Amino acid sequence: MSRNGALQKALACVTAACLLSACGGGGGGGPTGTPVDDIAGSYMATLTLVVEGLGNFSCPGTMTITQTGNSFSGSISVTGAGDCAQFNSQGTLSGTVTSEGVVAFAVSLPIVEGLIAGCEILSGVTTFTGTSTTTGITATRTNRVRCPIDEDSVFEGDFTFTISGTKT
Repeated sequence: MSRNGALQKALACVTAACLLSACGGGGGGGPTGTPVDDIAGSYMATLTLVVEGLGNFSCPGTMTITQTGNSFSGSISVTGAGDCAQFNSQGTLSGTVTSEGVVAFAVSLPIVEGLIAGCEILSGVTTFTGTSTTTGITATRTNRVRCPIDEDSVFEGDFTFTISGTKT
């Protein structure tokens, strides 16, 4: 890579770090309430990403879930304005919920996978796990990643994605 190319890539990474720290605060504590296994419905959602050493951002969205037995599926959208607008995307989710309100699900959402595209996942799983209560859902996925910045630089750190939704 040329010196100009390496500089452009480094500037892109610094810009991304600035955007990550400018998009809002942490994601809050998530919903509270009695655990439930009936999670079908609509949710006002927040997707929060914390990048070790670089900061965090939170963007608003929505989720709609349908459920049969302990299996569920649905849609998820990130719909932010301002700095979060660049992360807007739509996708799907599918998973299970136990009678104790424990959720485990996979998400197909470009923002989640796009942020770590080209990175090596060193640890963690791609499933979100968490809880469902009478007021909503919160679930987290953490991956340790190694991402090339340029031919001489590598970022290694944790990406923690949290999806929380309040039932509407």
